[in-house]
Amino acid sequence: MVKKFWKKANSLLLAATLTVSLTPAQMAAAVGMDDTAESAITQQAQGRDNNVDFLDLESITDKEYTVIEGNTPVFPKKVNVTGDDGIMAPVTIQWSDWDKDLAAGKHNMTGTVGKDKITVTVNVLPCDEAVADVTATGLKDGSSQQKLDAIHALKGYKGLFVAEYDIVPEDVKPTHDRAVIYLPEKANDGSALHAENCWDTGARLQFKYSRNNITYFQTQVGDGQVVDNAKYFPTNQELDEAIDKGEKVDALSFDEVSTYHVRIVMDTVTDKTKGNYKIYITDPEGIEHEVTQPGGNGFRIYPKDGIIKNFAAVRGSYQMKNHKISWISGYATKKVETYLKASDVADYVKESEDVVTKELPGAMTQQPDTEIVKDNQTYTLDTEKSGWYKGEEKVTSVTAQEGETVTYRAYYQVIPQTEDETLAAKKEMENAVTAAEQKIKEINKADYTPASWSALEEALNACKTLNPETATKDDYVAKKKALERAVEGLTKLADKNALNQAIADAKAKKEADYKEGFKEMKEKLAAAETVAANPNATQLEVNLVKEDLLDAIGKLVEKVKVKSVKAAAKSYKIAAGKKLDLKKIFTVSPKNADNKRLTYSLSKKDKNYASIKSGVVTVKKAGAGKTVSVKATAADKSGKSAAIKIKIMKHAVTKITIKKKSLSVKAGRKVTLKPVVKTSGKSANKTLEYTSSNQKLATVKKGVVTTKKGKKGKVTITIKSTDGTNKSVKVKIKIKK
Repeated sequence: MVKKFWKKANSLLLAATLTVSLTPAQMAAAVGMDDTAESAITQQAQGRDNNVDFLDLESITDKEYTVIEGNTPVFPKKVNVTGDDGIMAPVTIQWSDWDKDLAAGKHNMTGTVGKDKITVTVNVLPCDEAVADVTATGLKDGSSQQKLDAIHALKGYKGLFVAEYDIVPEDVKPTHDRAVIYLPEKANDGSALHAENCWDTGARLQFKYSRNNITYFQTQVGDGQVVDNAKYFPTNQELDEAIDKGEKVDALSFDEVSTYHVRIVMDTVTDKTKGNYKIYITDPEGIEHEVTQPGGNGFRIYPKDGIIKNFAAVRGSYQMKNHKISWISGYATKKVETYLKASDVADYVKESEDVVTKELPGAMTQQPDTEIVKDNQTYTLDTEKSGWYKGEEKVTSVTAQEGETVTYRAYYQVIPQTEDETLAAKKEMENAVTAAEQKIKEINKADYTPASWSALEEALNACKTLNPETATKDDYVAKKKALERAVEGLTKLADKNALNQAIADAKAKKEADYKEGFKEMKEKLAAAETVAANPNATQLEVNLVKEDLLDAIGKLVEKVKVKSVKAAAKSYKIAAGKKLDLKKIFTVSPKNADNKRLTYSLSKKDKNYASIKSGVVTVKKAGAGKTVSVKATAADKSGKSAAIKIKIMKHAVTKITIKKKSLSVKAGRKVTLKPVVKTSGKSANKTLEYTSSNQKLATVKKGVVTTKKGKKGKVTITIKSTDGTNKSVKVKIKIKK
């Protein structure tokens, strides 16, 4: 398949196209750069000379360059030259000015290297379509209109054609996944193309992969039939391995500053399900690189009968300029001949120029003007004589095959308008009015958009109010056509039920319940509400904003709320004037709750005997003998809480003593500690808390220390008061085997 494709290209003098040096245009300055610190991207662009493998003189002069009419070819800026000292170094080439008005064909271009003059050949291809400059749009999270605006119509191509354009960066965004995709007329399911459904429907050039602030061009290879089965060329893994090993990367980098020129050679006939294409990119130094997989690329073109009808410039931050297409083969030729007959002559005379266009093979159509004006004389189309011709024989229709030329002849004559013609035009308009009124009776106004219904009423009223005393034939014809267009333009109201349900679902969401995605969902909700409120919204617009909103709802990430609050114990006895750290008493679950904060409170009555500050409760001396309740409530509005009771003790622990502060114990044995607690009075909390410094060696409970079998070492047991006085004593235990 590949050999057949390139053999065909050579037969059409396109061998040079496949080895062409493509047009770049250097931007004057970086966009959005910090004046105080140049980015790595800018430095890469400015330091390009250090990494470029410049061509030698023979490589430059032996090549035949190619450009499409109206564009300017850009040649290598420098050439490697060996000086008298035997050292090779790049030397600037001074090229002559290019004449953009040169017709298709081969032309010479001259340049100078030092004192030497060089000449190269440029093959100028005919331009079959000059596409308007476009700014890429269709951000993944953009509006429905942005997604639609990413698709641009083409004249329609089948077979072998060449496209070229410049990629001009707008912003320095090296992580963007940007692409240019050549597409069929519709998506695989028959729906209209937009920025999100076009990725698996055409031949793609992507500048996506980013590493160390450098973005690389990639294409894709796949069988063209299954979504998501294609792979990048080169793959991300291949790029990573080369970068990690310090090897030369087999991909062209995109420095986000300069202009890169792209040339695509595409054949949609050799393989109608996938197409066959090659992509060449000229870097800012004028050096060409092939970025498709060597030997050709079959990828994801699904053109019905091999026809390309659109292209997408997707996901922003760049422009496509100087986009032109040259159709090489696969087309039929339509020739339109125009003949005129003045009022004072008997025969038709052919105009000096014929209009010749390349068309998609198949049934041919032609809609000639009903009238033309030449030398202030109006000529009317002779419908009986005008039509398709084979030789001198008129035929009713024509189906043109690839490579065939078909002819349409348009005959115009001067016919003075008569009263009968005016009356006939009036009658035709009245018939159109009758037909429109009958249609209105048969349909329900409520089923159509206000704008399209209003346009019909206005066109109908314009026909009815036309003044017959002053109206001409042209007036009746114009009003009739306007009415017929209005009837055809009636648009049914979009079904918004699913959209309204999605809006209701989104409005029911509360921002406090989510930690991610709510802002984005609100933006999509606003866009959806705008379309829902628009009585003239199309079904496509409704579907797009609904899908965007549902996608945003699906991406919401809920907060993990507190499911329970627990206290270490239900009650505590704290000496008057002392404190209890509530943060050590209360815990929340689950552990991954997004908001673990607790708020603490006392009843109005209990505030007379205690106070809380920064999670620490202080009991007052005035409350001696009283019991207060402290409540801990989850701050995430989950409603979860727990409470403890604190009895305020009149007296406090003043000292804890023990006879032996160091002991020796055999491993596996137990020892009971008997501390003495001294207090300021009888009404004191003498309960003690015991902790072990190393529970792998020994544990302690209610003063009984249990050592672990077979383990020796040292452990410290801390004995501490629990009444808020924080009195303590330590016992050191040596464990022997």
